[in-house]
Amino acid sequence: MITHLYKNFLNDPREYRASEDFWIRRWQRETFDAPGLSEWLTPWISTGSPDCLDGNPIFSAYSPFLRKGVRIIQHEPTSRKLEIQAWPDFVGGSFHDPDAIRELVISCALSEAAADWAMSLTHLWVADDSISFDEFIPGRPPDWAFDGRLLSSAA
Repeated sequence: MITHLYKNFLNDPREYRASEDFWIRRWQRETFDAPGLSEWLTPWISTGSPDCLDGNPIFSAYSPFLRKGVRIIQHEPTSRKLEIQAWPDFVGGSFHDPDAIRELVISCALSEAAADWAMSLTHLWVADDSISFDEFIPGRPPDWAFDGRLLSSAA
């Protein structure tokens, strides 16, 4: 069973700000092994005006050096299980546009486990390692979760 954090963040501005702070602190404590990482800009995409706090994104970062972005979308929990999805996307153009920014989008209900998975994916994304969801087996984390960075709360 998963313990979700800030479950009422869409209705409580204090919880929304606490969620934003959670992701910022989590990003700041990570150590990435790739060139140009000191150039990551955060936030990259606006996290919402005081009137529009919808969780998309709750956190974002961009590296001009790598031409990559990370966007985390947070949604309210719908179950007591781990809730996380991820997919690649492009900003400012299509796959074939050399000026487009490659983006990793992660959508989740916030929990320590979801944050562990999100950071595990982010490490792979930053390092340009492949991320495959094709061999996912329900009840078992995919192989990319065993990169040494995933904490026990996600297992």
